[in-house]
Amino acid sequence: MPEFWKIFLDSSQFIPHGHCYLWQPGLVWLHIASNSIIALAYYSIPLMLVYFVHKRRDIPFNGIFILFGIFIVACGTTHLMDIWTLWHPHYWISGFLKAITAAVSFYTALELRSLIPQVLSLPSSAQLEAANQKLEDEIVERQRMEIALRDSQQMLKLVIDTIPQAIFWKDHESVYLGCNRSFALDAGLAASEAIVGRTDYELAWKPEEAEFFQSCDRQFIEANQPEYHIIEPQLQADGKQAWLDSSKIPLHNAAGQVVGILGIYEDITERQIADAALRESEDHLRQRTQQLEQTLKELQKTQSQLIHTEKMSSLGQLVAGIAHEINNPINFIYGNLSHTNEYAQDLLNLLEIYQQSYPHPAATVQAKAEAIDLDFLTEDLPKMLSSMKVGAERIRKIVLSLRNFSRLEESEMKPVDIHEGLDNTLLLLQHRFKEKVGRFGVQVIKKYGPLPMVECYAGQLNQVFMNLIANAIDAVDELHQATTDQSAQPTFIRIETAVLDSNRVVIRIADNGMGMTEAVRQRLFDPFFTTKPVGKGTGLGLSISYQIVTDKHGGELICHSAPGQGTEFRIEIPVKAQKLASPTNSALLV
Repeated sequence: MPEFWKIFLDSSQFIPHGHCYLWQPGLVWLHIASNSIIALAYYSIPLMLVYFVHKRRDIPFNGIFILFGIFIVACGTTHLMDIWTLWHPHYWISGFLKAITAAVSFYTALELRSLIPQVLSLPSSAQLEAANQKLEDEIVERQRMEIALRDSQQMLKLVIDTIPQAIFWKDHESVYLGCNRSFALDAGLAASEAIVGRTDYELAWKPEEAEFFQSCDRQFIEANQPEYHIIEPQLQADGKQAWLDSSKIPLHNAAGQVVGILGIYEDITERQIADAALRESEDHLRQRTQQLEQTLKELQKTQSQLIHTEKMSSLGQLVAGIAHEINNPINFIYGNLSHTNEYAQDLLNLLEIYQQSYPHPAATVQAKAEAIDLDFLTEDLPKMLSSMKVGAERIRKIVLSLRNFSRLEESEMKPVDIHEGLDNTLLLLQHRFKEKVGRFGVQVIKKYGPLPMVECYAGQLNQVFMNLIANAIDAVDELHQATTDQSAQPTFIRIETAVLDSNRVVIRIADNGMGMTEAVRQRLFDPFFTTKPVGKGTGLGLSISYQIVTDKHGGELICHSAPGQGTEFRIEIPVKAQKLASPTNSALLV
């Protein structure tokens, strides 16, 4: 190795290059000046390249610039070496430097050859100018669109701020992304932009309200379903309690995931106050209406009682008077019928003795006997007197029933035989049970059970029996009027009595008439309600009967009926009851 360096640095075997120029000063200095200027130029060019690459790091192919810089520096060094070899023949060093320059230049040429296609693909100045113009146009268009977008955003913000409802939107973490002015004012903010990035805990709500809103947001995001018209309380910035009608809608991204919440609410505090006042007014009006309805019912009830009392009082006095007027002469007739029968029998006996004593009477007597049909007269007269006695007895029973039925009530309840009252009522109505044109007679089926004496107002219960049995007769009459073959179906009225328990009895009065609808049954006991034609009913009978059973006797009057199934009235009264109401002077309801 030392031998190599000795040969590499040894210049004794060579002569300086200046000898080739014969040391002519002009020629020597020409080469010195030329090589110096070339070297200076070569060294300055890489510096400018380094500066350019440093300033323009965005320019591609920086490596080729570095190779060019090394190549140029190597070239400049060879020119300096040429100046050195004018006096010092270190040609090995000069050759080595040229070899380095050759290697660098060759490698640079290779790299440049591979870069030429890429460099050729770079746009030309015209293309760059066109691209630049296009970019400028795009910039102008973008600026125009930005202005339009800004104007649109301002218009949208103006519209949203103008909407009276409060509007807000949050991300999926319940962080506010924006709102309109109405919501900002409710939240205690001067501008809607100030809400961005805040949560409910940073606004004017109470902590418990903020927690409630956050909890609702979490549940809403999990449910992923819109919710409309949710009534929520809210404490406003001024400290007043408000009521909000809120609606929330989930916001989805392109993948369908919930990324936020859009909320809209309206302050309905005044509406709530108005609704509360309206409800209070409606409740008050409803109470007043109920009071008026109750008062009307009481008035109707009182009116029906007054009408009934006046009518029954007059009718009772009339019937009682008629019964009294009939009772005196009928008693006289009934009492004298026995004597008349005895007198007639004596006369008939005397006539028989006379006929036996004088079998051949005078012609005038014989003619008169034949004229009056004496044999028939003597045979029929006792029968006639007996029939008259039976008729008088029947009249006495009817008069007694009228007196019992129409008597003025005592002020206290008394033990009464219910069956006697039913029988008296049936006796008074027996003419309506008889056969009529187009129908058979109404059959009365009595199923009396053993009943104790019942403490009651007998006259009033008789009115109830009269009303119910009379209505049953009307029902079967209506059935025959509505039936084409009026004699095909026999009609009946069934009366049953039984003991329910130790202090309660039941009376059932049923018919096989047409029955009634549920609507009619519901109103059956209302005052003045009737299904009969005008002039054939006052609508008071069943109403008064209901009052007598329920109010006066503490019992129940129930109706079971259906169209085509007939009707049954069920009377339940206690055997021994406390006095519930003072009875009214009443009698037969017609």
